[in-house]
Amino acid sequence: MVVDPIEIEPESRATLVGNSVDSRRVLTAMNIFGDPEVLLVRDFLDEAEIQHLIDFAESGWEPSEVGQGVYRTKDEGQDLANQVSEIRTSYSCLIEPGQSETITTIEHRLAALAGMDVKFLEPLNMVRYLPGQFFNEHHDGRFRPKTIFVYLNDIAPGDGGETMFPELRLKIVPRRGCAVMWSNVLGPQQEDKRMVHQGLPPTTGTKYGVNCFFNDKPMRRFVCEGADSVPASPRINGRGPESLLDPLLLLQHLAERPSGSLADKNPQLMPGGRCFRRLRVSKEPALWVVPDLVSGREACLLMDVVDKQQGRIPPSSAREEASHGEVEELLADLQERLRAAAGSASQLELLELRRLAPSKQASAGAPVITAPSAPAHAEDFRAVYLFLNDIPDEGGGELHFPQIHTKVRARRGFAVVWNCGRNSGQDHLGLPPQTCARYGAACSFSTS
Repeated sequence: MVVDPIEIEPESRATLVGNSVDSRRVLTAMNIFGDPEVLLVRDFLDEAEIQHLIDFAESGWEPSEVGQGVYRTKDEGQDLANQVSEIRTSYSCLIEPGQSETITTIEHRLAALAGMDVKFLEPLNMVRYLPGQFFNEHHDGRFRPKTIFVYLNDIAPGDGGETMFPELRLKIVPRRGCAVMWSNVLGPQQEDKRMVHQGLPPTTGTKYGVNCFFNDKPMRRFVCEGADSVPASPRINGRGPESLLDPLLLLQHLAERPSGSLADKNPQLMPGGRCFRRLRVSKEPALWVVPDLVSGREACLLMDVVDKQQGRIPPSSAREEASHGEVEELLADLQERLRAAAGSASQLELLELRRLAPSKQASAGAPVITAPSAPAHAEDFRAVYLFLNDIPDEGGGELHFPQIHTKVRARRGFAVVWNCGRNSGQDHLGLPPQTCARYGAACSFSTS
């Protein structure tokens, strides 16, 4: 049976799937086979989303790999190794979670369709098949309860490029924006062998698509969740006189709200993972606060890194005892946490740990970690500043956002997130501390 999505009419068996991110869209999933279910959604992606994905992958194509090995445990990371194989000749590009606002929207739409938490979604796997390229018969794995494949362009009927399920005698013609979803398992870790499939080679055109795999284990180590609405407080979002935003008071303000007004989840994450809350404190221009991005001990370790880098000895000795490996792991984790705090972020452009000495004039601070390029060339980027220590009352050191007449007080472990660039965002000033040094981590992510 050959199924061309544009020829399928909605049936009574169609399933309505609400999009949890964009409430304006309702997805209609049609069962095009029976048992096992193979669900089809037309217009799952719109034209702008499709082009965004293709543009995003343009410079990142690499030969596709296949997981090879023998299942011995319930951890495919130990049992299987990815490597280039003659059974797959296409090209792939992995897109890490939350690389842009568009990608985040797509990820949540996929989760709504699959009926699974977005934390189980693996990085989106873009694929490109040039004429003659293929992916022979394979199964997506017993560790992946569901697969969604989204076609990003049309391949004319008869020109190849179909997705074929040999056991079902089913072929699906690629149609731009259409999504196909199926289950890979009969039960936990029980492979459904009927769902073996292959990507047939296109004859003359190039086929683009994206594999969206839902794993049976959480795939994300650091995530941000919670309220993204502006708290109802004139102190926070007023356009009148200057206001001082104390992140601790903000947190107390939100905690006093009726239960259910702020997400209070304990999501499953990868081992060692953490879930943070991102609180939007200004609507336009956008400004967010993320509490507890690092612990008190972690903040002390990072301040020690700065002092050692700049040739200073901490006040008595090291604030916290730690091995070199622990510090290196923290520095690596810090980048992931900052990326999660940024929300819609792609390439890390710059990351510095800084110490700003008490002064009436700001100093530049010495970079400790620096990415290859600075964001000056970017049209748009998202900035994150993480406070590593408290500044006493009337001690200065705030971040000042003149457009919204707001100063954000330095509170240890709190991160502040805002948009910058030529096309969007807001100006900001780092005010000098008056009574003690201010330590922090500053970074930016390109969003253009």
